This record gives sequence, C-alpha cells and structure tokens, in this order.
Amino acid sequence: MRSATKNKVGQDKAYLKWIRSLPCSVPGCRAIFIEPHHAGPRGMSTRVHDREAIPLCIAHHQNGAGPHAIHGPLGKNWWAFHGIDRKELIAVLNAKYEAETGRGESVLDAREVCA
Repeated sequence: MRSATKNKVGQDKAYLKWIRSLPCSVPGCRAIFIEPHHAGPRGMSTRVHDREAIPLCIAHHQNGAGPHAIHGPLGKNWWAFHGIDRKELIAVLNAKYEAETGRGESVLDAREVCA
C-alpha cells in the first residue's frame, strides 16, 4: 500500500500553511518556528492526511532537538507526557480551520462517515 502523499491523495497545502501560523501545540511552549507534524494514526511507511497535522516547534518535533521531541525517546508516551489528546486536538484544529477559512469538511468527518 502506498502512502497518501505519494498518491497525492490527502494533501492540503493551504492547511499546512495555516498550521505553520499557529503556536506550538505543547502547553506552555512559546516557540515561534512551527513545523506541521502528521499526527494521525498510520501504518508502517505511510503518511496521514495533511488535515491531521498539528503545529509543533522544532524542539518538540525534531528527534535531535531534545528529550521531549515527538520523534525522541518518549515514543508513544509523548502525548500523555505533555497532556495532549491527539484526536481531540486534530478535531479542534480542523473545526477552527473550517470556521476561519470556510474550507470543506474535515478528514475526521469523512472517515467517520466511511466507517
């Protein structure tokens, strides 16, 4: 199975640009350089829909940036360590994006309809 982005399905460059304008998702973080992190559930070597990206600063995203990075030693415990509900955060971001831009239904709504 090929990833969504290799097939050009699930790309939303406008959403990723919007994500870069937001503060880091980690509570209390004041960093200003933001990278989108594709946070939705996925299988090996696949990438999720761009609408499941969250804003993270370099320190909380990059593996070499420190012990609290999402790609660092905390692994799947990263979400609990920072007190973040991944599914809720993605839903809130999608709702905010849709309200601000008027752009379509979120990927979560489409996934729930198909399920």
